[in-house]
Amino acid sequence: MSAAPVITCGNSYNDTTIGGTSVMPGGTSLEKVYRITLTATTLRPIILETCTHGFDSLIRVFGPTLTQLAVNDDHGGRCSAASGATSVGSHVVWFPPAGAGTYYVSVEGF
Repeated sequence: MSAAPVITCGNSYNDTTIGGTSVMPGGTSLEKVYRITLTATTLRPIILETCTHGFDSLIRVFGPTLTQLAVNDDHGGRCSAASGATSVGSHVVWFPPAGAGTYYVSVEGF
């Protein structure tokens, strides 16, 4: 997993699952996996979303041992229609544990 691209808090990323693989536990579709490294001072919660992207997505967060910690499919009203959200975008509000660590974010596309 060390080859996963790093994402940082406060930034937006545009990417695709085309050419992706299905490597995370329980995955059923092509996915893009990102790595996020938190420090003891990283602000919590962390919000991950694909609300305004035009494809059906599933967001999953995994811990250092690849245990699934959070998941969302089809945001269920968590994305604002005023922001141009689609009904199939995903939105996760994740409260990571205090302290440092490396976590993984999987975005699957259908």
